[in-house]
Amino acid sequence: MPETDAPHLRAAPASRATLDESTHVALYAEVDALRSTGHLDAGVALLETALHGEIDQPPGALLRLLDLYRRLGLADAHGHIADELGRLYAVEVPELGHCALIDEVDVAGTRSALLRRRPELAGRSPAESRQRLAEALLDRRSGTPFSWQDFQAALAWHAELGRRDGRITASSEPATTTPTTAATPSAEEPAWLLQTG
Repeated sequence: MPETDAPHLRAAPASRATLDESTHVALYAEVDALRSTGHLDAGVALLETALHGEIDQPPGALLRLLDLYRRLGLADAHGHIADELGRLYAVEVPELGHCALIDEVDVAGTRSALLRRRPELAGRSPAESRQRLAEALLDRRSGTPFSWQDFQAALAWHAELGRRDGRITASSEPATTTPTTAATPSAEEPAWLLQTG
């Protein structure tokens, strides 16, 4: 097990938030494969190396790193990454033991639940919803940070809408081996809001 508190990440230049994770698609695929086969130390090393010196700190990399720290019980390393995630994005980062990725919780109901709690995210079109999601994810001063699960659901939805628009973005939702189903829209929600894929 690595004995790291991510000191080399602390030496990085001032970082900034980004929702464009297109340059990390291959990294995420490799880390997700390592995670699914139990090679957690290698996943940590890959992510820490990729984040070292990076100005743009994509949420998918930070989420995966926190998940690996949780799985390895690296509480000392958790603090810095949790602080960075909370500083860059509108999210309440839980204690290390609760930093599970969305593929370990109810994936099917996350978007529907998010819309019940944050109906202002639903726009009249996919483009408007994507813009609202981006503004909410990046607005740390609003006083309304996302819960851990809602943050992941909003990131995945934002990326999905970007793919629909033909933009090259990668979902921050990790690869999962269990199929997901779309939630059923209510009478007041347009069906496009809850479609997946």
